[in-house]
Amino acid sequence: MADSWYDIIKSDDPINQGDILLGCPIIIPEYPKDYLELKNETIKEASAKVYFDNVVVLTQGCLIAGPSGPKVDMVTVAPFSDAKEDSWGTVSAIMKGERPPYYLLNKSDLEIEIDYSIVDFANIYSITYALLDSFRLNTEKRLRLKSPYVEELSQRFGYFYSKVGQPNGSINKDELKALCTKSN
Repeated sequence: MADSWYDIIKSDDPINQGDILLGCPIIIPEYPKDYLELKNETIKEASAKVYFDNVVVLTQGCLIAGPSGPKVDMVTVAPFSDAKEDSWGTVSAIMKGERPPYYLLNKSDLEIEIDYSIVDFANIYSITYALLDSFRLNTEKRLRLKSPYVEELSQRFGYFYSKVGQPNGSINKDELKALCTKSN
């Protein structure tokens, strides 16, 4: 498919930004509810839940795929889910960039198929590079976003985490409209 957003990557290619990892292991610590137990060292160990999810790698490629190996111990990934679980209004708003916590991935009709999917930047995970590297070596092939789609994913992720909220109504639209000399 000439207009595919993806390349097929073999397991011998190191993890990189834009890699689509299907069934990636996610480890979530079970946090204690009482800070004082931690402070007083009453709790010495914590448990964790392990589950598997579809994720896309967000960490910049220069930090994880350089010739001298990774420069970070932890890799940031974001989960994605099938777009058909959402309404057209939601998906349309995501496509237009009106929902900053989300990004729409195109479908893949290649050897590895995924449907239209929504990346969730609000619920990211950090996974050790060592675990992702082991996962890669035990997965025959994977998808990787091509340029310019990987750059757009990175831009949207950066935009979401760097946004600055402004109070509604801080600009008086009627006053501004009266000041403008050109009309539409």
